[in-house]
Amino acid sequence: GKLSFLPSLFGINEPVLFGVPLVLNPLFFIPFILAESLNAVISFLLMQFGIIGKTYIMGGWNLFSPIGAFISTMDWKALVLVIALIVMDTLIYLPFFKVYEKKLIKEEEKEL
Repeated sequence: GKLSFLPSLFGINEPVLFGVPLVLNPLFFIPFILAESLNAVISFLLMQFGIIGKTYIMGGWNLFSPIGAFISTMDWKALVLVIALIVMDTLIYLPFFKVYEKKLIKEEEKEL
């Protein structure tokens, strides 16, 4: 988990997706869909209402996420938005990771 934080900032999410595993894990279905959907809807609405600039430059997919958002829109508010979305996503996932951790601890205790 902690080792995958830095790569995820650059858009490399595979260590988390397949290492936790998030993919095909029913426990993480809700936050997986909820976080991505909220990210898209919030970003779209803020762009539509003119609160942040619309994307007009295609930044590299592997740029540091806040920097990529700034370069894509040339709006400093996009940088703040991405940081806020990362915090929101963390808060969405945190309770599910705690449940998953408790489940793993119980399984480990059974093996002993």
